[in-house]
Amino acid sequence: PTVEILYFHGKQRCKTCIAIETETKALAEGELAAEVKAGKVKYRVIDITTPDGKALAAKYKVTWSSLFLVQHQSGKEKASNLTQFAFANARSNANGFRKERKDKVLKLLK
Repeated sequence: PTVEILYFHGKQRCKTCIAIETETKALAEGELAAEVKAGKVKYRVIDITTPDGKALAAKYKVTWSSLFLVQHQSGKEKASNLTQFAFANARSNANGFRKERKDKVLKLLK
């Protein structure tokens, strides 16, 4: 399987939205760098105000800043919405936020 980490955002972003992107990027470039390099994990930042972003946002029913993990396996995909968790933890519990997402990604890769 492969896993996509999708961070959706609009034009206006609050400090928490920016923290979600910053912490997710740090995870993809740090602790999950080997998985990213191997092509097992992909990290994408999607602006939902662009034509491509709008189409992807519609697919996942996203209307504002959101964080999804999408597992691709055998031609099927399974999406997990981590938005509520992200907003609750990205700024106040950054280490816990990174650890929980890393654990979820690694679990989806099995």
